[in-house]
Amino acid sequence: MPDADKSKKEKLTLDIGVEAILEYEAQDLVSTPEALCSALGFPSVEAAPQAVRETGLVSLKEARRLARPRVIYKVLRVENVGSEGIAVQGLPALGSERLAAAFEGADDAVLFAATLGEDMDREIDRLGPDDLWGSFVLDAAAALMTDALASRLRGDLEEAGQETGRLVGVRMGPGFCDWSVRDQAVLFDNLETERIGISLTGGAMMVPRKSLSGLIPLVGGGRTPGDPCIGCARTDCVYRGR
Repeated sequence: MPDADKSKKEKLTLDIGVEAILEYEAQDLVSTPEALCSALGFPSVEAAPQAVRETGLVSLKEARRLARPRVIYKVLRVENVGSEGIAVQGLPALGSERLAAAFEGADDAVLFAATLGEDMDREIDRLGPDDLWGSFVLDAAAALMTDALASRLRGDLEEAGQETGRLVGVRMGPGFCDWSVRDQAVLFDNLETERIGISLTGGAMMVPRKSLSGLIPLVGGGRTPGDPCIGCARTDCVYRGR
């Protein structure tokens, strides 16, 4: 099995303005039966019916088989952080108080898009007419894997940041908190997402569906990354701490 470095198409770089692609092994994106049962609404694996556990194991295995995890990204300068939004090199102003909080003290921003590829969507859709439950569980397993892909990218950024004295902040994406999903188009206009097979619909939905995009703060100078959750009353928010 290839090691972590060999699983990448290009070595991760933090050079400003350099667009790069990373490819990952699906086996490296860990999604557990515990996490899947939680996503399906069960407090534990033991609390889930046997049929759910069996379908879950099959779906986790199938998700690993179908996934073609890829990321495209580049690092841009953060030009200004105000109380109601941020300005990033080459992008129009992005209005969001929570985004501004996340980027407090940031020098740079990692603009990225990530996907599991179109095979996952095809299989979820194929199952739908005759196996709604199987389709639903595979969709949930794929969603966990998509989130794991973004987490793997963040982990690699943390490793690279150690070499340059930079810390990595909370991942933010259009649709998170008060950041409008309409800004997906802004991000896509500044990344060649077609290189990894991602497109955007007129309604700002990504295709393939199991895809993510966003901005990740990079903070230098010994400063602490901003926390968008401070001052937010939504303690049950699924994005908290990401």
